[in-house]
Amino acid sequence: MANAELPVTGVGVVGVDPADELMHPFPDDPAAAEASFLGFNVPERDLNCTIHHSLHPFLGLVSGGVVLIRGEAENAAFADFIDYHAFLPMATGDLRDGVYPSGVRVRVLEALELVELSYAEPGGRLRFELVQEALMPAAGKPGGGRFTQAMHTRGELILDGERIDIDSYFTRERRWSTVRPEGDGPTAPLAWVGAVFGPDLAFHFSARDGECLDREKLSWGYVWRDGETRPLEAAWMRTIRGNDGAAPKGVEVRLLDAGGETYEMAGETRARAPLNVWPNVLDQMCLMRYRLNGRHCHGDFRDLQFNSFLRSTRR
Repeated sequence: MANAELPVTGVGVVGVDPADELMHPFPDDPAAAEASFLGFNVPERDLNCTIHHSLHPFLGLVSGGVVLIRGEAENAAFADFIDYHAFLPMATGDLRDGVYPSGVRVRVLEALELVELSYAEPGGRLRFELVQEALMPAAGKPGGGRFTQAMHTRGELILDGERIDIDSYFTRERRWSTVRPEGDGPTAPLAWVGAVFGPDLAFHFSARDGECLDREKLSWGYVWRDGETRPLEAAWMRTIRGNDGAAPKGVEVRLLDAGGETYEMAGETRARAPLNVWPNVLDQMCLMRYRLNGRHCHGDFRDLQFNSFLRSTRR
């Protein structure tokens, strides 16, 4: 699929320049950041692997690495495998073919089309070699600074000596040229949702819980359907939480696209590991099993919870 042949059009979604795979000019600010969010899952094993790196170009540092979970963990430190670090030197090479200090190598074989991922933990517990192929043109957020894209991931995982074939879907994300001050945020968490049902149907959106179908609750999103990227106009979302008042156990979603069509989707948490990406923000990294009109898929549900929300759960 050539990105130029299937342009992303419509209110709320813009096309993406292949150069956006690379580093961007950054503000003269210590809080300037770029981010790369990749990964894969094994639906039949409820296994999810996040490959996340946050680059701080002003400081010349990167944080991130690999977190692999099966089932629920109370904290990412309890994950089945974790190799995640803060305050490391920047990746060697460039983002077309870079090696992060974590040992993760990301090669863009064809911009916005093919990405190769590889990693080998020195102790031998975890190794993977994967290729991600685009199912759709990369979709950009108006104003720049972000794109996401549904990918088909194929390859091989070796975990504790066991070989596992990978053939599943994932939504990748790139962010850049943003200033990320580590202050407190709104009380309501912000969910990042990626649900890829197949080459013909995929959703990505960011939203907050709300009482009705509401444009204010939707941060940004789209549905890829039958070869067309349709911007989302509004969202209603209810997150079902555990006894602690924070852990996502499931989600109910209603979405409205720019063509006036609605989608009702539900998800059940199959794996989870909370990670402090910043000291005062908890990233509830979840693998959800989504269902929509008789179809099912496994995808990401990341619930970003600020200190103000987490304090409220203690009352």
